[in-house]
Amino acid sequence: MRVEREVLAAALALAEEEGHVLVEAKPRAGLTLFLAQVGSRLAAGCAGSLVYVNAAASSGPIVPQIGEKVGCSWNCSMSAQHFLRDLAPSAPLVLLIDGAEHLTLAERGQLEALCQALRSERLFVPALASVYVVMGAREPWACSKLHLGYFTLREVALLLKKPERDRVSLALYAWTGGAPELVREAALALECRESDVGAVYQVVREMAEHGRLRRVAAGKPSLAELRRLGLAGERVVPAMRLAQKMTQSLGSGLVINRSLMEVRYRGRLLALFPQEMRILFVLAEHPGRVFTPSQIYSLITGGQGLYGGENSVKAQVSRLRQKLPPPTPWILTKRGLGYAFNTQATYSLI
Repeated sequence: MRVEREVLAAALALAEEEGHVLVEAKPRAGLTLFLAQVGSRLAAGCAGSLVYVNAAASSGPIVPQIGEKVGCSWNCSMSAQHFLRDLAPSAPLVLLIDGAEHLTLAERGQLEALCQALRSERLFVPALASVYVVMGAREPWACSKLHLGYFTLREVALLLKKPERDRVSLALYAWTGGAPELVREAALALECRESDVGAVYQVVREMAEHGRLRRVAAGKPSLAELRRLGLAGERVVPAMRLAQKMTQSLGSGLVINRSLMEVRYRGRLLALFPQEMRILFVLAEHPGRVFTPSQIYSLITGGQGLYGGENSVKAQVSRLRQKLPPPTPWILTKRGLGYAFNTQATYSLI
């Protein structure tokens, strides 16, 4: 599988942020080439040396071999802090460890502890800010945050038993970005018989509402967690955005989304005009606070107190009430004063 520019950028960003990156990949993903690209970019960026060790080709413990190349005497019983004390004078430095799946459990534990210590200590030891550890494994690794085992367009087409440039194959690849779990789940739902692109959208939407996407999105995962799950990193998956959006909306009562300029009730989009939404935004942001029609008009028009504005607000509030779902009295009238959003109403303002 060819190495995408986006994958390389994600790996470099992780390394710069945490001081280390562990890449999990299938053999077909070109892992060695990818690690070489990451290591050379980091070494060029920090003007440091690159130390490469291939655990798959090693005939003995890997830790002493790394130490020898760094110019230190290391053994398999050293602590992470000891490693860091030796690495600081060697900075800038990039440690590149290929074939990490061949490491013993003890060596894995040592290197994982080194990576965790490096992530925290580099904040306090300036020299360690230019020390990087890059590892690659061709089997599942619990702490990996970047996966290269993504489907190519050709592999998606083969899974669907369709030509490579078939519209359905293209649509599925575009929606999932080649993420393995998503591709397999969607392909199973499509049953390899669909010929309409719209069917792909419906399957992805179903996954976002009820399937794996919804379960993942319900946990509000960070980008790092999405990378670990194989759902982001190489490309941000549009379907994940859809799932997160639906998770916010479904089963959450009234959801008022200011950034998207939309209002949903139990997932259903309410047909509100822009001015009606702006009035709702003003009231919902300050539940219980009474706003006069004049104040509301001034806030939604940027302070332009034009003649007739109060009557306009009254008419729009009346229409807004009719569009908001019953039986909850969302907007209360304070006679002689104005309007207030009901403090007893259940809603989300995002």
